[in-house]
Amino acid sequence: MGLEARAIVPLEPTSSEGFIASAERDSIELEFVEVEGPLRINTTLLHEGKTTKINAAAQPWSPKEAKRIAETFLSLAKKSEFAVIGGTLPPATPAGWITDLVAEASKRCRIVVDSSGVNLREAIAARPYLIKPNKEEAQELLGRSILDVVDAADAAHGVDHPGRTGRCEEPDLLAPRD
Repeated sequence: MGLEARAIVPLEPTSSEGFIASAERDSIELEFVEVEGPLRINTTLLHEGKTTKINAAAQPWSPKEAKRIAETFLSLAKKSEFAVIGGTLPPATPAGWITDLVAEASKRCRIVVDSSGVNLREAIAARPYLIKPNKEEAQELLGRSILDVVDAADAAHGVDHPGRTGRCEEPDLLAPRD
């Protein structure tokens, strides 16, 4: 797409050579924030047309690590048009950490959140520019099933859109707030 992108990666460098080599091979620019725990590795298996996800547990960040990660993100956000927060936060991340990060970063650029569960709910409270739940995440967020395209359009109406005071007029769950 011709856009410059950089990924902020909290990682323990001595056990992450494979990850770093893979990113370099794919020309992905990384901004490292050193943490003590090992990198969380997730794997998706495909067998006979079905996928199975194996998600490793993340190591908790220390308060100093969480602060450095937020500072790095905010520093880069002020130089960006868009910033994406994706994935699952490690256990023991302070309550409100993602809410505060989204709220502060939103003053600097447009924030996109691709997360789930409590992280997604907390991020929505800070009114990001855009959220990107998958089907399962949207079902959990709304507390109901999404069985087809009609349900998906209805689900988009069911989420208070981040820039509006009421329900959406059109199915624009993935549309920007302005």
